[in-house]
Amino acid sequence: MLVLALCITVLLLLAFRGLVVMVLWNWLVPVLLHLPEISFFQAVGLFMLVSFLTGSVIDKNVLPAKKSAKKSATK
Repeated sequence: MLVLALCITVLLLLAFRGLVVMVLWNWLVPVLLHLPEISFFQAVGLFMLVSFLTGSVIDKNVLPAKKSAKKSATK
């Protein structure tokens, strides 16, 4: 059950962040740089590419195991 909830949470975060990228891109880039608008799936792909290149694939607060390990390491 926890695995299913985690998968759904990760997918929802990915979809939300893809939507944010799409809205911001379609609002700014066509006007400023005269590039075409992008679709939702292109925005999700762009977000994933940038996340992989910068090393921040997912939000570190989503995974409870990493959060609890971090707390026990600081104690």
